[in-house]
Amino acid sequence: MGLFTGIDKASYSENGVFFVPGNYVVEVLKLKAGTTRKKIDFFLAECRILQSSNPERPVGSKATWFVSIIPDTSALGSIKNFIAIANDVDEKDVDDLSAEMVVSDAQPIAGTFLRATATNLKTRAGNDFTKVSWEKYTGSVEEANVLRANALGK
Repeated sequence: MGLFTGIDKASYSENGVFFVPGNYVVEVLKLKAGTTRKKIDFFLAECRILQSSNPERPVGSKATWFVSIIPDTSALGSIKNFIAIANDVDEKDVDDLSAEMVVSDAQPIAGTFLRATATNLKTRAGNDFTKVSWEKYTGSVEEANVLRANALGK
């Protein structure tokens, strides 16, 4: 048994830097779905921040929107809303196949610009919860590219 026995079954795990209250313009970098070590299904969107009203998440940093997919919650509805906005389609046009496609290796939403508003709420149990609401980015492609260049320090 060598030092790296079992590496073929290992997966890399990043601890996300999550959205904090504020208003943002973001570029979607990657979408992913999976199961946590605690056996909770999840969906996440990793984003690069292009504009920010909160100095805790400055321009150029990354933030992750993480959704635990728990039965009898608004999780699937929130994901459906995100996919519809990012694809510029009606929510009725989002189904399980289109949801699978956005997290596939094709990553069709990567590179999409969106507006995000994060607000803190209390759950029924009294815990803090950051709700992220999504909107289509309405600026021009040229404006978005300037924001991206600024975020990347170019």
